[in-house]
Amino acid sequence: MGHTQKDGKLNNNTVIRYQAMLSSIFKKGVQWGLINENPCSRAEHPKAEEIDVRVLTEEEIPKLLDALLDAPPQYSVITQLALLLGARRGEICALRWSDIDFEKGTLSIKRTVQSIPGIGLVFNTPKTRRGKRCLRIGADCVELLQEYRRYQKAERFRIGSAWVRKVTLENGKVVDNDMLFTKWNGEPMDPDIISSWFPKFLEAHDLPDVNFHSLRHSNASILIAAHVPITTVSGRLGHAQTSTTLNYYASALQLGTHLLHKEGVVRAIGRLVLGGQDMSSLVERFGFTAKGPTHRHWSACRAYL
Repeated sequence: MGHTQKDGKLNNNTVIRYQAMLSSIFKKGVQWGLINENPCSRAEHPKAEEIDVRVLTEEEIPKLLDALLDAPPQYSVITQLALLLGARRGEICALRWSDIDFEKGTLSIKRTVQSIPGIGLVFNTPKTRRGKRCLRIGADCVELLQEYRRYQKAERFRIGSAWVRKVTLENGKVVDNDMLFTKWNGEPMDPDIISSWFPKFLEAHDLPDVNFHSLRHSNASILIAAHVPITTVSGRLGHAQTSTTLNYYASALQLGTHLLHKEGVVRAIGRLVLGGQDMSSLVERFGFTAKGPTHRHWSACRAYL
């Protein structure tokens, strides 16, 4: 997807992203006492343009999952979580171990991180209330994360005293470093690194030319195809309004069910974290019944949906 139109002007969606980036910069300026007001709060936002949503097909998903066996552990897990959770790259890179409840099988998205030129990595809370959400994860995803935590602990032990002990999060909060995804020395990971790595990885494994955000699209399309209620899909994606989900994935609603015509998707996603074991249904793989979250987990998630 290009940033400009044929006449050379920036398209509306790019303008919106740039405005959001500038707003984050000015917001920090207000917090640090450098300016009195965020000038972006008075700016008019152009109407978002319709986006051609690119999703992975039932043939492409197994190829991607098989190829991830050759990916670095961190990148592999980040890619898997993007496909399984439908979370944004900035949300995944901002995860802490304290955001995961292994006993209840939930993962909470409480913040996002982005790289701002001239400033560096900046953590922020989600822009809307629904952006802060609790996602149910299945036992297989729990197993994946536990295995990755063991890997990270070994790496941290190997690095020793060079490992960064504290990190600064949203609102200048300094905490013990329990980030899931980091640089070699424990510093928080720049989401842009993932976006740069992903197309090279796809090309090296003769995979379709899609961007990392397509994994989020694929997650949403699979859930829609599996007849998960649109309100539930919207809640998991963190959209401020259900209408956003409906508008964004209108094409997925129209072509949706083709994704479930073959058992290949079910087997492929089962292999993602179960090492070859099939799942009984695709919806179960995402931690859902066909009617949405089970009653046992609904109360735990209600505050974030």
